[in-house]
Amino acid sequence: GGNNRVLRYDLGAGTGDTAADIVLCQSVFTSSAAGTTASTCSSPTGVAVDLEGVVYVVDYANSRVLRFTTPVNGGTATAVIGQASFTAGACNQGTAAPTASTLCFPWSAAVDRTGNLLIVDRSNERVVRLDLPRARVAPSLVSVSPESVPRGSGAFTLTVNGNGFYQGSVVNWNGSPRSTAFISDKRVL
Repeated sequence: GGNNRVLRYDLGAGTGDTAADIVLCQSVFTSSAAGTTASTCSSPTGVAVDLEGVVYVVDYANSRVLRFTTPVNGGTATAVIGQASFTAGACNQGTAAPTASTLCFPWSAAVDRTGNLLIVDRSNERVVRLDLPRARVAPSLVSVSPESVPRGSGAFTLTVNGNGFYQGSVVNWNGSPRSTAFISDKRVL
């Protein structure tokens, strides 16, 4: 049973908006059929979202996780994890034992602070970590403060504002890499 879909509420019920804004795993809000394609699910049980807004849907009954790089109504997943194709759905891809690239009835997922995807692979009784399961979008720079520092002025804190920063981002200052303190996806120091 179930509606075999994932709904996103942009403002949420706390503001009085109780209508979903986006549906994933179904073509329209009124559809609820289970499926094994790049745009359908069968019993989704978990969702994880990374700092860039990429959505990972745990598709329990298809033993896979779907990645939606740009979530839109009725959108198509851009990658499948745990299966060899979007149309496959067997536990461990039909093999007798799990491998590093298979899942068997995954239950939930999370993204850690460095962007790695963690999947609870329930029937295999393990947690699978995919190190940066996709290429990162290059960060963009909006501003730096201070804009310049006189030579020999000693230690200073450089604030870099932009988009797409992540834990471990490196800033080049005068051609030399400078380690950073991650504040958010919009700021590093």
